[in-house]
Amino acid sequence: KMAGSLLHCMPIFVFSLVSGIGICGWIAIIIPWGWYATWYGIPQVVIAHIGLLMILVNYVKTNQTDPGRVPPGWTPPMATKEELTQAIEQEEIYRNRRGVDFTKRRDPVRTKRKVPVKNAGNGPVPLDSSSNQTDVESLLPVTDDNNAKDRTDQPSESDYNQDPNLSRDYISRAPPTRRPLPTPDSIRYCLRCKEFKPPRSHHCSDCKRCTLKMDHHCPWVNNCIGYKNHKHSMNFVFCTALVLSYVGVMFMVRLIQCVLIASSIEPNQKNLSLSAEQSTSFVHIIICVVNLVFIVPIGLSLFCLSGYQAHLVSNNLTTIEEYEKTELKFQMDKKWRLEMKQRRESGEDSSTVPPPPKLRWYYDVGCWDNWNQVFGEERDLGSFLPSWILWLSPRNPPLRGDGMTWKTINKQEV
Repeated sequence: KMAGSLLHCMPIFVFSLVSGIGICGWIAIIIPWGWYATWYGIPQVVIAHIGLLMILVNYVKTNQTDPGRVPPGWTPPMATKEELTQAIEQEEIYRNRRGVDFTKRRDPVRTKRKVPVKNAGNGPVPLDSSSNQTDVESLLPVTDDNNAKDRTDQPSESDYNQDPNLSRDYISRAPPTRRPLPTPDSIRYCLRCKEFKPPRSHHCSDCKRCTLKMDHHCPWVNNCIGYKNHKHSMNFVFCTALVLSYVGVMFMVRLIQCVLIASSIEPNQKNLSLSAEQSTSFVHIIICVVNLVFIVPIGLSLFCLSGYQAHLVSNNLTTIEEYEKTELKFQMDKKWRLEMKQRRESGEDSSTVPPPPKLRWYYDVGCWDNWNQVFGEERDLGSFLPSWILWLSPRNPPLRGDGMTWKTINKQEV
């Protein structure tokens, strides 16, 4: 509860930080330097305030824009009833082996569409008329094939341990401890939402729902970063990094100037008190130091985050998919090292084994097209003005598609 209260206070903290930097800038920089009345100072004041305004606007857009949710009842197109049933079976087996009991942590938002869930290590939960669970048939498309295997008749892992004569063909279909890495053709099911998940969608435990093209859940904006607000999130990070770097340089220059002023003027010899200029310089020194304490670490971290996000967008990756790609590359390297070891042990020439190829992600359709998928690719203000000129604007991007189907490259390119 305390963590949730702190997350709801994040907008207040961000608005207070931006407002405080603006007020301190007027006190310590704009007024002492007279930028509000000079031809060279007014443009800089206007640019700085536009930057601060862009930070706040993009922050609000990131916080208030729905990242995209899976439509209720969505099922993968062209998927058969057996494939859908097997996807649910594998997800339940995986969760049961991990010891997760969703009967005790079901989301209160979605309670109408439920599937039978097995107790961890205690066998399946039987379906009866008095139970509040519904059959999995309600989640599947209507077909004439009624030969699908009933999931509730399958033995549990404890039954296999007690009776070694039981066949383990059913259990061997599911990963023992971790689910396989998803591909664009994978059929995935969410036990929390009781819905099938489109490609690149994941369940957010904070938002308690599945998010389209989920990148991550950002505690600073208290919202998921996904299909519809990814652009606003990146603009917020980019604008904040640029504005903080500019303001930080100005505070640093003003700090050096105030230190020189304070150290060059001698105290008043009559009453040994500081002059008005010295007192003002010391006050401005404190203001500059306090602002730099916040600006420097936040600015450096946001510059690193901006570079990382730009790398992900250039390769059409999300933060979750970056981990999946790293895991896939590790598996490829492991397979290559195992083959090398087997050849050396058998006395064969291991130098003929080709090294693992450079891995390209399934959705990487080119750097320019990757950026267009996030920021929009339609032309605005006439056919002569491309949309990239308005990428930094806080408008909603003209995205193509619905966030559930994605253009992919062929397997050979991967």
